Amino acid sequence: RNITCKMAELVRDTIVSAVGLLSEFNEDVALEVEKNEGIVDQYEDKLGSYLVKLSCEPMTEQDSNETNKLLHLIGDFERISDHAVNIMVSAEEISDKKLTFSPEAQRELQIMSDAVCEILDLAAGGDVAVDEHAAQVALGILDHDGLHQAVGILEGLDNALPGDQGAQ
Repeated sequence: RNITCKMAELVRDTIVSAVGLLSEFNEDVALEVEKNEGIVDQYEDKLGSYLVKLSCEPMTEQDSNETNKLLHLIGDFERISDHAVNIMVSAEEISDKKLTFSPEAQRELQIMSDAVCEILDLAAGGDVAVDEHAAQVALGILDHDGLHQAVGILEGLDNALPGDQGAQ
């Protein structure tokens, strides 16, 4: 679980950096976003393999549920890091074309970014893995788990930005 929390923190930092690029593009930050996405991919591969092997071993129902939650979490984290790269690519295009967001669009972008960061902060603290329902209540998300909501927000953002990246 500790490594999963580190993964969540890296994903949070990566998405914050990527969204920041929409306001002011910086090549060094863009390279960091790409580097972090690669690290998140490695986390997913190693953690996923470990958890799948672990799930084949005899364990309690509670341990089995925790293992399944962690598998879902790391998959969601990896998808979010993919979205961070998509946002970075869009930010570069926005910068190259000298486009800007309206004040209203900037406010909406900040709201979406804050929501995703709050969800990732909960996940990094282990709250989502330990108690999905408590995280949902805390965020007012009652339809499914918080990270799926974050992914949905990012998919909407990907669709609203220039380019045709889509989720990787």
